[in-house]
Amino acid sequence: MVCSSPKFAPTYGKFPTPVDELRVGDVFWYRVAVDAEDVADHTSETAKDVRNNRRTKRLVVVICTSPLLVLYLATFNRATTLPNTLLDQSVWYPVDEARSPNCVHFLPLETEPRQTFAQWVNIRRLYVVGDNLVERIGGFHFPERAIEQLINALMFRMKAEVIQFQMSLVLSAYRVSYSRV
Repeated sequence: MVCSSPKFAPTYGKFPTPVDELRVGDVFWYRVAVDAEDVADHTSETAKDVRNNRRTKRLVVVICTSPLLVLYLATFNRATTLPNTLLDQSVWYPVDEARSPNCVHFLPLETEPRQTFAQWVNIRRLYVVGDNLVERIGGFHFPERAIEQLINALMFRMKAEVIQFQMSLVLSAYRVSYSRV
């Protein structure tokens, strides 16, 4: 099932915005530490940043305002499908024109028509924003239903990681118990 057409935000541009004025769904530029597993092109500037332990400037979407939590976006050169070189495609959610075999829905992005292109949201980790002022992108906003989809995906991923951690503890305890016999 595909989500309905996005509503268009009134103004496009870059706006210096105090973080306490941001809303859930707002999009802005921020430097994040991209995981090496999430680099598709190992000759790209992002790959160089990752190798040199530098944060990469990315568009991010606000998931929560207190504390200010964000997820970052990538375009993969405006690819409408995920590159095969990605090690874990399950951490990427498609936006607008992007499509993924890993999820039924794509996330709508409210944007001006001339600016619509494929984006991907990474849900591997949440980032806490420590800045007081950011460069918000006007004309781009994720609607509530898209944020709900992202939060549900994050919760599912967290539960899976907790279960995996618990299972590793059980296996470790079993191995210790078994080795004493």
